[in-house]
Amino acid sequence: MAYTDSQIMMTLAAITYAPAKDIGSYLLPTTNPPNATDGDWALVWGPAVTAIDEGNLMFVTYNKSTNQYAIAVRGTYPHFGLALFVDLYEDLDVSHPLPWQYPTVPGALVAGGTIDGLNDLVRFTSNGVAFHTFVDSQIAPSGADIFVTGHSLGGALTTVLAPWLVYRLSLSNAKSAVIPYTYAGPTAGNAAFASFYTELFKNSYRYYMPST
Repeated sequence: MAYTDSQIMMTLAAITYAPAKDIGSYLLPTTNPPNATDGDWALVWGPAVTAIDEGNLMFVTYNKSTNQYAIAVRGTYPHFGLALFVDLYEDLDVSHPLPWQYPTVPGALVAGGTIDGLNDLVRFTSNGVAFHTFVDSQIAPSGADIFVTGHSLGGALTTVLAPWLVYRLSLSNAKSAVIPYTYAGPTAGNAAFASFYTELFKNSYRYYMPST
């Protein structure tokens, strides 16, 4: 069965909620029942998690047949513990917006909690390889398209990780296209940031329940 990119990205976003030790098994072709990744997306970095009770989590997958990467970011972790309080801070700290710096955009502000979440993600290390090092050494030279996906808080973090990634790739003149997919992601920044984001990503996909 052929799945759409949106179905695959939604599946990867859902897999982020699994325990870190089990994520690789959800990507295997032997998954029963089969999921939309269909065994085509191999885990190539991560999963990396915060030290506090597996709160923020991120992993990178690669589809060899299409030469595409996908970066998946966990949303608010449905587990009562310290991680939940960290996630709620990232969700709710909107009263202390900070300037966007990747690159600097006049007037663009992002919620302080979201910036803290971004800082956690880009500082992650997996098996001794820092995320930014993986981006520079593996993703940037590949010329591959890069999906970034997440649900809820993961969606909000996707909207800052994706432009950070574009900025990081620009430092090495990489030509990869970055394509964000968000599912029920809350707003991360102000109108100036939203305008910057919309202009940067001509192909971005935002799925949400419309108000009635």
